[in-house]
Amino acid sequence: MPVSTKTEYALRALVEIAEHPEGTISAQTICNQQHLPKKYIEHLLSALKNAGLIVSSAGLKGGYVLAQPPDAITLYDVMKAVDDHRL
Repeated sequence: MPVSTKTEYALRALVEIAEHPEGTISAQTICNQQHLPKKYIEHLLSALKNAGLIVSSAGLKGGYVLAQPPDAITLYDVMKAVDDHRL
C-alpha cells in the first residue's frame, strides 16, 4: 500500500530523530539530512508532537526526541498523527 507524502516525510523525520538518541535534533537538521522543506516538516513535527510520538524542547540546545521507544511507534500511529486519509 502506498503512503501519502505526509506520511513518508513524517516517517523520514522520525527515523532521523531516532538516529539521534544521545540528544535532541532540530527541525533544520532533520530537513538538511533528509532534504525536506522546513515549513512542511515543522507542520508535521507539530502533528507528531500533538499525537504524543515526539516531544520538543526550546532553546539553544532544544529540538525533538522520541516520546517512546522506536519499536513502539507503528505506521498506523504516524498515519493517524498526520491525518493521512488512506486509513
